[in-house]
Amino acid sequence: MFLRILRLAKPYYHYLLAISILILIMSGLNQVEPFITRAVTDGLINQGNLPQPFTWFAGLLAGLLLAKITRTILNRISWHLSYKLSYQLKFYLKETGFAHLMSLSADYFDKKISSHMMSKLDRGVGQITQIISNSGMFFAPNLVTALITLIIVFSFKWELGVAG
Repeated sequence: MFLRILRLAKPYYHYLLAISILILIMSGLNQVEPFITRAVTDGLINQGNLPQPFTWFAGLLAGLLLAKITRTILNRISWHLSYKLSYQLKFYLKETGFAHLMSLSADYFDKKISSHMMSKLDRGVGQITQIISNSGMFFAPNLVTALITLIIVFSFKWELGVAG
C-alpha cells in the first residue's frame, strides 16, 4: 500500500529526494555531537596532558556549536520542504480525483450521493498527504538515526551491535 501511495507522489519525487538527503545529513550530525561532547569531557578531565588546552577546547566547542546550528538550519529547511510537498501533493491529488469524478457518467451520480463521494475524496487525500509528510518529518529521521546508532555500536563492539 505504501508503494501505491508513493506512486501517487511521483511528480514530487524531487521533494522526497531532497528531504531524504537532508534527513541523512541531520542524522549524521546527531551522531557527531556525542563524539564532540565526549572529547570535550575527556579534555576537561585530562587538562594537564593537553599541549594547548584552551585552543583545543575552544575548537571543540566551536565544532559543537557549528553542528547544532547546521542541524537546526537543515531541520527548518526539511520542515519547509515537507509542508510545501504536503500542500502541492494535496492539490494534485484533489485535482486528479475531481477530474476522475467529472469523467464519470451521469448514471453513476444518480446511484451515489455526491456529497459522500466528495467527503471520501477529501478524507482520502488528507490521509495520503498526512502519511507522506509525517513519514518524511518524523518516521524517517528516527529510523535513520537508529540505524546509524546501531552501526556505531556495532563498530565499537560487535556483540552489542548484534544484541541491539
